[in-house]
Amino acid sequence: MFDKENSLDRRGFLSTIVAGAAAASLAHVPAVLAQEKMDIPIAGSEALDGALKKLSSRRYRQVFDAPRPNESLPVIWSWAFLHTFNKLQVPDSNVGCFVILRHEAIPLGMQDAVWAKYKLGEVFKIEDKTTKAPSVRNVVTNIRPEDLPIPEMALEKVQARGVVFGVCDLAMTVYSMKLAGDNNMKPDDVKKDLVAGLLPGMVVLPSGVYAVHRAESAGFTYCFAG
Repeated sequence: MFDKENSLDRRGFLSTIVAGAAAASLAHVPAVLAQEKMDIPIAGSEALDGALKKLSSRRYRQVFDAPRPNESLPVIWSWAFLHTFNKLQVPDSNVGCFVILRHEAIPLGMQDAVWAKYKLGEVFKIEDKTTKAPSVRNVVTNIRPEDLPIPEMALEKVQARGVVFGVCDLAMTVYSMKLAGDNNMKPDDVKKDLVAGLLPGMVVLPSGVYAVHRAESAGFTYCFAG
């Protein structure tokens, strides 16, 4: 699942999760997993619950699971999902699209200032197609012609059509530790920057994998987007 060029290798990522579990307020997870039912409340899931409820009235619902930026495809495919249904005479109001940005896809949910400050293009191997260098700006919002093949694919434009984006809090916590080391900062300060620097409308998820489970339990079909 992870190649050698990932900013954190698999072993390093998992060990960092263990180290950061307390900071992510996940000390209660073992008790939750010990329960027979997974529909019991989890602290911090209110925003996720609200997003799922918002989309639940729509007949055609799909969750896009994005652990990597994948050439902006998590955003592009949300547009493609809407576009296809529109071609079949189904309006946006009947289409529920939930994109989960987790693991290495979390920069797609962040503002340009965060990209520039923490060199997210370099850390997450995301190229600016204009400069051919690691990007210092978000490549899926306020786009340039080189970023995406169709302007309507931009993140803020599909958001305006009802697509909901969520960002994994656990991944932000883990990567805050790495970015803190790279920038001689405290992880808590970096985490505050990342959360404050999320794009408008982003839903903070307890974890991306938990959000995928909840979406599928709510009747969303699954699409791997990373």
